[in-house]
Amino acid sequence: MRSRVQEADQDMFEAQAAAGRLPRYVGAYMHEGEPHFSVVFASSMAGGVGFHGMSSQAYQDRFEQQTGQGRRTRVVSAFDGASTNHRFVGIWK
Repeated sequence: MRSRVQEADQDMFEAQAAAGRLPRYVGAYMHEGEPHFSVVFASSMAGGVGFHGMSSQAYQDRFEQQTGQGRRTRVVSAFDGASTNHRFVGIWK
C-alpha cells in the first residue's frame, strides 16, 4: 500500500513491477495542487495491466483495446483537469 505516490513517480511503479507486484487498486487525488495516487500493489494479479496519465480519448482507446482482448475493467480514477485536461488511470484484468 502506498498512499501518497506522485503521478510523475514512474520509478516507483517500475520498482513494484520488477518485484512482481502490480496495481490492484488505485485512487487519484490532488494534494497541495499536485496529482497523487493511493495505490495497493499485489503479486497475485496475473494477467493484469494498468495505465495512467491518459487523456479521455486515450482512456477510451485503452478501454476498447483491453476489453477487446477479454480483460475486464477493475478500477478507473481520474484527476480533475479543470474540464480541459482530465487524466485517467485504469486497471484491467
